[in-house]
This record gives sequence, structure tokens and C-alpha cells, in this order.
Amino acid sequence: MYSLDETREAFLQQLMVVQRDFDTITDLSVESSLPNWSIGALIGHITISLNLSKLSNASHPEEHQTQISFREWMRRTSEFSSEIDLMTQGYAKKRSNEDLGEQFIEGAQEARHFLEIVDESLRIVLPAWDVWLSIEDFLLGRVVELTCHGIDLSRSIGSAARPAASAASLVAKLLDSDFGDVRPDGLDDDTAWICAATGRETHNDSRLPLFK
Repeated sequence: MYSLDETREAFLQQLMVVQRDFDTITDLSVESSLPNWSIGALIGHITISLNLSKLSNASHPEEHQTQISFREWMRRTSEFSSEIDLMTQGYAKKRSNEDLGEQFIEGAQEARHFLEIVDESLRIVLPAWDVWLSIEDFLLGRVVELTCHGIDLSRSIGSAARPAASAASLVAKLLDSDFGDVRPDGLDDDTAWICAATGRETHNDSRLPLFK
């Protein structure tokens, strides 16, 4: 769908945006813009997404395991949104604010190192479904996570930061494909489109948000 260079660059650019916002946070215990999530829980969720290097050992699928597409992976993952929410809250509750901050910093460093050594031959095995995913599609999923939750983080702390243009463009194009039509009026801006399509902003078009 997209090249490794495209997804890697978008990921790194968006990571810088998130890190700049993270550096301004003084209290992880306050509520975020997401229902029932503190800023600490949001940071914890982002950190889980950053743990790319821990998947490097999953680079050799077994012969019977088949490749899964990006969209099928996203569809299956969405079915576990409640479980993911509980896992995120549990992750944050078990850790102090100091631990959450340190683990985010460590996760960002590990992700950068991982992306320096990764190549197109890497396969990400998903044991729960006994399938594998290309590194390009896996990184695209991480770009989606980092972009959407980067928006959440900026809103939670009152930051005026916008997603990295390269990241917002990739996510917006995915949403264009899901929508299958010309964007509604007033949503030419990629970030505005992401927010409306994902329900982070309301819009008078009855077809939005795309995911309910």
C-alpha cells in the first residue's frame, strides 16, 4: 500500500510531534480528552504502540501462516476495542506517573533504533490469528495510532500542535478510501478530515463519523 520509506518517515515525523507535546506535560493524572482515560493512560497507550523493537523476533512466519492485509488487520483489531481499552487502563494503573513517563521516553528511543535497522524482509507475526503482516502495513497501523492519539494528546494538554503533514496525509488517504466519495464541504484539510471521520469532531454530514 505504501513503501517502507514512506511509512517510516511519517512515523518518525509524527513521533517528534508527540514528543514535543509530551515534554510540556506536568501532570499525567488529569483527565484526557478521551472518556475515562487520564493523560497517563493515553501516554501508556501510545507507549504500547511504540514498542516496535519487541516484535523484531517475529520475523519468520511458519509455513502454514498466511499474509493478512492492512484493512483486515484493522477490522479484526477494531473488534477488540473494549479489551484494548481495559488493557490500556490496567497498564496505566499499575505504573506511577514517573514510570509512565520513563517508559514513553524509552519506547520512543527503541522505536527510532528499530526503524534504523528494519528492512522490507521483516514480517510481523500475529499469533492470535496465526497470520503475518508486512512491515509496511504494520508501520502504517502505527502511523494511524500515533496520529489519532497525537491529536488526542494535543487536545488534552491544550496544545496547538498539529499532526505531522506526512502522517496526516497517509491517514487522510486511508479515510478517503474508506469514505469512497469526495470529502464533505469544509474538510479539505487533512487534520480536519481525520477528526470528522473518526468522530473527534462533529459534522453535519450524516455519513460521519465513519466508525460508530
